[in-house]
Amino acid sequence: MIQTDLEFSVAKKTQEQMVLEALQRGEQLTPLEAQHQYGIMRLAAIIHRLRKLHSIEAPLVEVNNRRGQTCHVARYKYVGQKEAAPKDGL
Repeated sequence: MIQTDLEFSVAKKTQEQMVLEALQRGEQLTPLEAQHQYGIMRLAAIIHRLRKLHSIEAPLVEVNNRRGQTCHVARYKYVGQKEAAPKDGL
């Protein structure tokens, strides 16, 4: 059976959906973890878009790079959905 374009697009999750679902499950992601687990190269860009509707914290954590030097990277954590902004005049 051949999938139509519509069927394929519905079955395929976007990177935003994958990251949001992972964070909502309680996972905390660094950029390297997102790359390894989901093939996502620009996690910060996805987080930027998700923050329009969701609260996501990004404390810095220490990691060692391949040379053994200490570096700091963001570890993203889901806090919750943002409340809708009140409408003017209400």
